[in-house]
Order: sequence, then structure tokens, then C-alpha cells
Amino acid sequence: MKKLICILLCVITLACCCFAAMATGVTEEDTDITIEIFQPGDVNGDRRPNKDDAALLLKYVAGWNVSIKKDPADVTGDGKIDGLDAMLLLQKFSGVPETTLK
Repeated sequence: MKKLICILLCVITLACCCFAAMATGVTEEDTDITIEIFQPGDVNGDRRPNKDDAALLLKYVAGWNVSIKKDPADVTGDGKIDGLDAMLLLQKFSGVPETTLK
């Protein structure tokens, strides 16, 4: 009997959720979620972090009008894109040992 009541409550709850979604005009397209996966340091978005990314980040930090991917540019993970991020990228791609990007 308890299983039947639980199943019935689940069905009623699901029906209420579906009805509420339809009533508010939510469509399947509205519920799509996009998750962008990136590599730290891939500033230009070509999926290959390298010295070109470091050069582009230096230009961005210097105030040049360049386009970058901002999430991968924050290699320190401090929420800012600044000279420290550029320095770490330069170190990483110049072969400085034990340079890690967050």
C-alpha cells in the first residue's frame, strides 16, 4: 500500500510540474544547457594553449583591442585577468619548470 501511495504521489507531482511548465510557456528549447569546456591558457580558443595565447594575453593586458576567451585567460584562478596571468602563461610556454595553470 505504501508503494502505491508513493508512486501515486510521484505521478501527481510530475503531472503538476509538467502542467506548470506548459502554463508558463517553458519549451524544450528553453531548458537546453550549454557547458563550455576549456583548457586554462587557451586564450584564443583554438584548443591548443601555446605561446600564441601568451602573446595575445599580453596584448589584452596592455590594452590593445584584441578578442580573447576570458575564462581560460584567468590562469591564476583569482577572478581577474591581469599581468600575473600573462606572466604565468609566458613561463609555462617558455619552459620554466613546475609552472601550473589553474
